[in-house]
Amino acid sequence: MNHESYSFAEIPFPKEWSIPEDCTGRILISGQGKSTYETHYLLDFSKRQILCCQINVDNYINELISYLKDRLPLQNLPFGATHFEVFAASFMQPHEGLETEDGRILVALHDTNFLRVINFETRHVGRYPEHNFFSPTIMSQTNSLDAKGENLFYSETSLDARIQSLIDGSPILTKVFEVGIDFKSKRLIGELYTNEPIHEVKYCPDEQHLLLTEFCLRGKGKVPDYFPGIFEATKAWESYEQIGLFSGQLYSMNLQSGYHEKTFTECFTPAHVEFSGIERDTFFLSSHNLSKIHGKIALHGNGEIKRGRLRGGKVEWNETYTDPEFFRVTSHKVYSYRGRSKIAATVFPNKIYIFDEPKLQVTDIITLFEHETIPPNQFFICNPTAKTSTWLETSDNGRYLIAASNEYIYLYDQDQRNLNSLEGYNFCGPFTGTAHICNLNGA
Repeated sequence: MNHESYSFAEIPFPKEWSIPEDCTGRILISGQGKSTYETHYLLDFSKRQILCCQINVDNYINELISYLKDRLPLQNLPFGATHFEVFAASFMQPHEGLETEDGRILVALHDTNFLRVINFETRHVGRYPEHNFFSPTIMSQTNSLDAKGENLFYSETSLDARIQSLIDGSPILTKVFEVGIDFKSKRLIGELYTNEPIHEVKYCPDEQHLLLTEFCLRGKGKVPDYFPGIFEATKAWESYEQIGLFSGQLYSMNLQSGYHEKTFTECFTPAHVEFSGIERDTFFLSSHNLSKIHGKIALHGNGEIKRGRLRGGKVEWNETYTDPEFFRVTSHKVYSYRGRSKIAATVFPNKIYIFDEPKLQVTDIITLFEHETIPPNQFFICNPTAKTSTWLETSDNGRYLIAASNEYIYLYDQDQRNLNSLEGYNFCGPFTGTAHICNLNGA
């Protein structure tokens, strides 16, 4: 058994930060830090302090690399990867966190056999399941609690099945579970075959169903072999671009019977579901329209937000929003502001869109920083900078939009229409990749 080492640290907000008094919230920002460290920052806007937890996951990564090398031929690594070390490291990137009533933060990672458990107050780090060894299981990357916060919903997939799928395209058996937040009463809800490990397990407001998303980052075609200058060589990508992406799928599952139905989303790389603040059966699905290539992200065209409805376990599509500058919608949030329900979405590389809901009517577009124009509906290889924001939350009162990049926090005041850029939150070192941010106060 390998025991992980970890450390906690804290600092006050930098003196140069100007934070309005009514801007409160507890914002979790997780990601991959230097080499083999998980890094988790908790920005407490009420106490004006930043907490940090770093965890060394070197042993887990080394065991994972060894396991993959024994079972997965090098030529079957996805995304054009040529080194097991790079592919395995991506498994360890935190993706999204949530908090239980007793102060534990449960962070799902990309493709590990555990959820990270952190308690900043007691300075405790653990796992669910409670073990410190590698096993060939993949848990879902985004999970959810029921309405009372008493039960957690997540999925498990066999890593061996995923390896086989990378070799021959065979479907993957995925199991969906419910467990009490004391981690003692685990129940199998249902099983289904998927093309990818489940990305999100979303508890629905009807308290009878889950929505499950896949997030396929692979294109249909073979990624061209790497050579110096490949990202600027447009002809090298013509075949890969023309073959395109896999159509996204969404699953609904009955919480009691495990009965499930598959719905084609008619969009590419769908990822996350957010439910309406007005209509309990209405939800919004983000579509990225991208693939991963040689450690970079390639846009295959514009992204979308789709408005759907879940009735009796069946999904209906009602409306889709896109426009020529609407790219890679990595984070969207339904929130309340001055008595109105709204949706905010991050749009690559430098914008936040604000919509009124339930109709997807754009009311504002915020430019965070200047950036070159991206051509619409074309293949485009992204070059994110330290300023590129992909994650979004709101303050407790809904007045302030809070966006995060690897190095910056953006604070947008919807009353004053004022944008403030804050640098220096990542005092334990920069990220190589970040996760969805979360206001743990539940705003």
